[in-house]
Amino acid sequence: MNLRSIFVGVAVLSATLVLAAGVLQFAEGRGNARSEDGRRAGFHFNARKLTNGEQVRKSGTAVFEISDRETLDGVRINMRELRDINVDGHFARFEGPGGIRFRTRRGVVERQGQVFVSARDNRKPDGPVEPRDRVSVRFVAREGNLTYAFEGVVGDGDVAVGRREVD
Repeated sequence: MNLRSIFVGVAVLSATLVLAAGVLQFAEGRGNARSEDGRRAGFHFNARKLTNGEQVRKSGTAVFEISDRETLDGVRINMRELRDINVDGHFARFEGPGGIRFRTRRGVVERQGQVFVSARDNRKPDGPVEPRDRVSVRFVAREGNLTYAFEGVVGDGDVAVGRREVD
């Protein structure tokens, strides 16, 4: 076997390995957040998209439980599955189908629709307190004109957002 054959073989193998590497985009978080108007939300979410060539695998869920003066026992927004996620640096937006549930004096309201979540990873868990992570959720009902939004600063908990190459 000559030296040229070895170099060609190594080049082909290297190109194959580079093409086989995928890109993982992710957003995950758990904790409590507070809005400027004093509402509080407990949340947990996990959204991931792995792109490997033409193959794309997505998974994720999100739950926000928000205290709200307008309802009797708060608002629960649940994203059942991930439809898409986009990560730009330390900022992620993701969405998927889900529902909202809350109780008023006239009864329980439940609707299905689309859930939109954004998360900004501003700090590391063991880093300084400021700047804080931020989260927001918006629900838009499939039928009717029901929308609900929450945006807040994470006080207790952490948000992690990123993108990395995986084998």
